[in-house]
Amino acid sequence: LNPHSEAKPVQRSDPKHYIMSSKEKESRLLHPSLNGINKEIRFGVAGVLATVSFILLNSSLKEGLEDSLTHSTIYAISYVVSMPVTFLLNSGLVFGWPQNFISSFLSTVPIGLTGMALGTFSTGYLERIGFDAIVETFVKNNLSFSNVAEEVEEISGGYVPYAVTAITGLWSYVLTNAVLGGGSSKKHEKEL
Repeated sequence: LNPHSEAKPVQRSDPKHYIMSSKEKESRLLHPSLNGINKEIRFGVAGVLATVSFILLNSSLKEGLEDSLTHSTIYAISYVVSMPVTFLLNSGLVFGWPQNFISSFLSTVPIGLTGMALGTFSTGYLERIGFDAIVETFVKNNLSFSNVAEEVEEISGGYVPYAVTAITGLWSYVLTNAVLGGGSSKKHEKEL
């Protein structure tokens, strides 16, 4: 092996699938300047943009379709429509454009579907245990020295969505890194 030659793709059982070096992945980001920003920060920015786009889409669909569809159906439609947007953001800002776009996107669909199921389960569970009341009580009893206790009454009923967003965000972060991130860099270098 010539150490100065460029790394060749490693063939797997599927000839379309190969491992790119981290330099090749970085060069496939939306803009080269993104390479200078920490991956976790880029992932956070992509997550915020994806969440905002989901919220805007879900709100728009609720306004237009709430008379004909249930809120859970509207949520599911919004989530499914948001999955490709999230994939595009993660590809362009975090992991780099994949060689085979469709198969790479399809590899992330289970993340979205399990995230949707986890979000639905978490919402039901947190509402059943009275999560909003627990947070309000905690804030009033432990943060009464600040203005936070007064603001809690204005936010009443709004803590479950924040908790669900945090739960599904963590879930998506771990799984997306596992699927699109290629595992640890030492393992990745060994495969090259």
